[in-house]
Amino acid sequence: MRRKGSLVPQKSLSPDERLERALNSPTPRIYANTFLASMTSGDVLILLESNGSPVAVLNLSLTVAKTLGAALSGTISTIEARMERPIMTSSELEQALKAFVSPATETKK
Repeated sequence: MRRKGSLVPQKSLSPDERLERALNSPTPRIYANTFLASMTSGDVLILLESNGSPVAVLNLSLTVAKTLGAALSGTISTIEARMERPIMTSSELEQALKAFVSPATETKK
């Protein structure tokens, strides 16, 4: 027996329609420039930070986390192919900046 107000199947939205709906809604916008990933026995926890301050904690099932990782990797690969150059990871950028700001490159007063 169906209860009044039960879920009614809705039309499936395309990815573009889903994105447009989200961007035109009051859904929070979050910017992060650092993160920390951790795990539990059944989930992945991602702490998002902006300039060292926490902005959000995201919990994902293992399946969604793996799917998200693959989707992000694919998106970055597409961007790199279109730009014809790689995007550095945070670790690569940190190493490059260390070499750039080494004591040998500083001028003496």
